[in-house]
Amino acid sequence: MKPRHKRFVLVAAGVAALGGAAALILNAFQSNLVFFYTPTQVAAAEAPQGRQFRIGGLVQAGSVQRLADGVTVHRFHADLPRLLAQSDAVVGMAGYNTVCEILQSRTPAVLLPRTFPRREQLIRAERLERLGLCETLARPTAAGLLAAVERALARGRLCESLPPLDGRERLCAVAAQLVAERAGRAADRPIREAAGSDR
Repeated sequence: MKPRHKRFVLVAAGVAALGGAAALILNAFQSNLVFFYTPTQVAAAEAPQGRQFRIGGLVQAGSVQRLADGVTVHRFHADLPRLLAQSDAVVGMAGYNTVCEILQSRTPAVLLPRTFPRREQLIRAERLERLGLCETLARPTAAGLLAAVERALARGRLCESLPPLDGRERLCAVAAQLVAERAGRAADRPIREAAGSDR
């Protein structure tokens, strides 16, 4: 056998060995991987049968507390829309996405907006409170929060019409309008200057 043929046989044997090792490794990974499924997926029978899986994905240890009076506190939940829909009331901050999810669920809410370093959450929460869509506590105390939650439970689910929740689309439209107006003013400027120089 020529040296060139020997090299070809060695290379072919090496490639075959690497391919076999890769197949064994991938098979071991697939049989030992544990996938995460949300509680909604488990309830809908979308989780595998007869195989291990984990519920909740990124749920952190200690993120759920069951209090003595039957209240359950969730600090994180993988399926927030479903949890909100099942809740009697919600206490949350006033970030844009949080507020949109709370409003869409129509669950009575008490908002505790962040007030530092920016006031954006406070402005949003106070506006929603004026519309009758929530209660806002900018400087909550334990007694104040308890009273606010009791009032939220007494109010029940929202019946009021919701404000538009299409902020991204509206922002793009406003930005496009401002750019068009500015471009129009810039185009008018040389004409006015030329007209003024004739006098």
